[in-house]
Amino acid sequence: IDAQLGALEGSLTLAGTAFFEDKKKWRYDLALDGSNFPVVRMPEAEADISPALRIEGDLEALDVTGSLLVPRVFIDVKRLPKSAVNVSEDQIIVDADGNVPVISTNKNFLTDKVSGAVKIRLGDDISINGFGLSSRLSGGVDWKKKRGVNLGSAIGNVIIETGLFKAYGQNMEIEQGRIEFAGPVDNPNLNL
Repeated sequence: IDAQLGALEGSLTLAGTAFFEDKKKWRYDLALDGSNFPVVRMPEAEADISPALRIEGDLEALDVTGSLLVPRVFIDVKRLPKSAVNVSEDQIIVDADGNVPVISTNKNFLTDKVSGAVKIRLGDDISINGFGLSSRLSGGVDWKKKRGVNLGSAIGNVIIETGLFKAYGQNMEIEQGRIEFAGPVDNPNLNL
């Protein structure tokens, strides 16, 4: 496999091998490299990546290693989609007869099959705005994950370089801020 994808602002290269013995048995070993490639272009969000990743696996497992520089992110949230609000964990849904239906649990590929170790770094042009918050971020995390373990763990800090929060007629400047990762990636500490 040898592919290149270019955009006005950046490029991606995918190189490697894939072996197909039959429909149920195949393996791949790929390198994904790039520079300032635009992965998101929407009115409310833009993001570029510069990956240097190795992706290998088969139908049963995927392993991702390497580094990912995120040189530019612009997010300007005007409103949340309806899907942004989760159902409360203590909510019980019943059918018309008052019975709790049996819900089959779907396997989650990311949780069950993916492992990896990726160094993620933020570049100089990272800004997130919305709901009264204007901020510029920097920093990075080292992400690690074993197969069968939720979203993995992260060590590192996302630093709030500048921040302003406007609410209830008040302007609150964030003088010092960090999102600190030292364990599960979905449970960081916020230090303002």
